[in-house]
Amino acid sequence: SPHEPEFDVDYGNVLSFYQKLKSYCDYKKKDLFFVMNGDFMDGTGLSSHPPVHLLSILKQMPWDAINVGNHELYMNSTIQYLTEDKSFIDSSTWKDRYITSNVRLSSNNETVGNRFRFLNASHSNSNILTLGFLYDMVGHSALTIVDRVEDVVQSTWFQQVLNGTVKEFDAVLVLAHMDVVDPLINIILSAIRNICGPRMPVQFITGHTHKRAYQIIDPYSTSAEAGKYLETIGFVSFPLNQNPLNDNNNYTENSQ
Repeated sequence: SPHEPEFDVDYGNVLSFYQKLKSYCDYKKKDLFFVMNGDFMDGTGLSSHPPVHLLSILKQMPWDAINVGNHELYMNSTIQYLTEDKSFIDSSTWKDRYITSNVRLSSNNETVGNRFRFLNASHSNSNILTLGFLYDMVGHSALTIVDRVEDVVQSTWFQQVLNGTVKEFDAVLVLAHMDVVDPLINIILSAIRNICGPRMPVQFITGHTHKRAYQIIDPYSTSAEAGKYLETIGFVSFPLNQNPLNDNNNYTENSQ
């Protein structure tokens, strides 16, 4: 942003960092996924409602999964722009990667994006079930419906996908646009644990409160939040072999 020179990183810097790290991980036969946890509306000098200036840039970001943030849901013009321009959510880059597990359009009752996605970890021959939750937001645009997290985890589709009915998986990644220790984190984790058992690796990528934070929730689950406005690239690693997580190999912050 030109108004806050300490926040001098742009999407080009982020993309370059990801591409170099991806090449290194491929060389090491490690799986790497690139995710965005919402609020892409703000934090750049190009922010506007609707995001007419950001659109062409955002479509170039090869995210594996994108969550929705509260900042995307305030203005009718932004909702219309994101959903009516099919080249955005349905672009060849994003396809089914925009995940809105509890956000629907009031016009047709369908989720803005997909409810979930399976990420294929090719080097480890594993599948990672990926969900995208927004906190129980009120005051959003009338064009949207934000379902309570407490209700969604009891829904039929959620139970079926966690039961492995859709596809078997080896870990769960939850993009959660909420505080690193929001009580809703425990609600989501408890629902997953009730179905998948105590040893399923569950990684939460949190956001919304604009801070750098990390929390071990149980021996097989942690929550990490990576700041705001691209000031930090958060890097999280977790094992897929269902060994307990520890303090030494799970979360790193990369300040830019």
